[in-house]
Amino acid sequence: MKFIDVYERLPSLYVRLVHSKKKLRRALRHLGMNDEATDADATTFYKEGDATFIVYMNKNALHHDATEDIGLLAHEATHVAQGYFRAIGEEFPSDEFYAYPVQAVTQELCLSHFEWKKRRIAKNLS
Repeated sequence: MKFIDVYERLPSLYVRLVHSKKKLRRALRHLGMNDEATDADATTFYKEGDATFIVYMNKNALHHDATEDIGLLAHEATHVAQGYFRAIGEEFPSDEFYAYPVQAVTQELCLSHFEWKKRRIAKNLS
């Protein structure tokens, strides 16, 4: 399973985006977590105290436009940042310090998501 180290200047933070329940279950098992698949449009999974995160974006959310996708991914990036700061013991990050992982994770999630969405839409058109 590939996780992306999203920000080299901070302690390691790993995040993976998945779009199917099958891949979500596999990723959760890889982290030793219970199968907690959901029907939500997007959800973030992690073990408290761990800096490895799985973001699930339901593949049935293809009807969303880019603005909605980015909003969902930024929302999930915020949850990643919250869990990340707890994992590294940072109780009161400054606004700027908090913004760095949110920005980096949002960028990585958007890159992964829009690459996936482009392939998915092309596949559906053929």
